[in-house]
Amino acid sequence: MKDMEKEFEYNKKLNKALVKRALGYLNKEVTEEFCKDDEGEKLVLTKRKVTKKNIPPDITAVTKNSYSKAIVLQSVFFQFVCY
Repeated sequence: MKDMEKEFEYNKKLNKALVKRALGYLNKEVTEEFCKDDEGEKLVLTKRKVTKKNIPPDITAVTKNSYSKAIVLQSVFFQFVCY
């Protein structure tokens, strides 16, 4: 029984990732630069850069898993119909 639950959770995570990839998403990356303070003991944050990257939709993500095709296509269709 636990194997079925694990497989269900795996498929659920996989479907969520494929839908995200098929629809596109926004990714935020944070880069931080540290230097030692005047005494040379502690690290102090000197620069922090936040970059947002738009990952475009990738319809080939639908073909990665045949079980997910219907779910992803349904989500994509629903996304366009609602707007």
